[in-house]
Amino acid sequence: LKKDQSKRNFASSGAGTSTHLAGEMFADAIGVKLTHVPYKGTPPAMTDVAAGLVPFMFDQVTAALPLVQSGKLKLLAVTTGKRIALQPQLPTMIEAGLPGFEDGWLSVQDASAQRAADLIAPRDGERILDACAAPGGKTAHLLERAAAQVTAIDCVAERLERVEDTLVRLGLQATTLAEDATTPTDWWDGQAFDAILIDAPCSGTGVIRRHPDIPWLRRPADIDRLVALQRKLLDRLWPLLRPGGRLVYATCSVLSAENALQVESWLADTPDARPRQLPNWGETVGPGQRIQPGGDFDGFYYSVIEKSD
Repeated sequence: LKKDQSKRNFASSGAGTSTHLAGEMFADAIGVKLTHVPYKGTPPAMTDVAAGLVPFMFDQVTAALPLVQSGKLKLLAVTTGKRIALQPQLPTMIEAGLPGFEDGWLSVQDASAQRAADLIAPRDGERILDACAAPGGKTAHLLERAAAQVTAIDCVAERLERVEDTLVRLGLQATTLAEDATTPTDWWDGQAFDAILIDAPCSGTGVIRRHPDIPWLRRPADIDRLVALQRKLLDRLWPLLRPGGRLVYATCSVLSAENALQVESWLADTPDARPRQLPNWGETVGPGQRIQPGGDFDGFYYSVIEKSD
């Protein structure tokens, strides 16, 4: 890039998206002015990169795989601390020579995902549970906001390693547990949490623009299974929250069954839970806010529930 000025531009899925921010931070790290070429979503951006109309872009590996497998696109590096099992031959950014990434100078997170830390609003000394923590972006964001005691849980040990890699890279500390969040009797120490974040497993219908394979992979039975798991997380983790504490329920889904209807049903069965009115930065749907996918944001849903004293 420093030698060839014709390659000093990059594509993104839209202005202000995580793919845009990644490109800007990359430019700052290497000390080169790059021109941003925004698109309306990942598919058209990636198509033009594959066609050679724009030199490169940042995005999820899974979104690029169809074009990679057809020989139309080349993957250069991953931004994780270690190589990934999906493409083990890919170097990390530090291996590929990006200065500052391994030193914790930068991280990438979608604008919608960043709302989680805003809603938890962590305070120094608080005990906070991140119940479905991998890959660790929200865990790190919470710790960057306050000197809190964060416990990060994920049921898949390999995914939890990504959380730990992120924390090490950024110089942050949290308690990480490879446990099932729905069985707190196996891991909870009995001390109530001041705040709980449930970024629940979901259909991912809010991030289809970055994962265009989702409509082809999901089945109706998947939604039923996920809705049951989401309800189980709410039921099992609510007793761990102190009176006066807050629980943030989030999904990257735009389906009412996983969002407004889910929370409304749970609230009807939970007398000491009351929803908090949220800032109007999305669309009010039931006891929460839905962010429609497009522009700067992935599709997300958030609801903040407070526990009666």
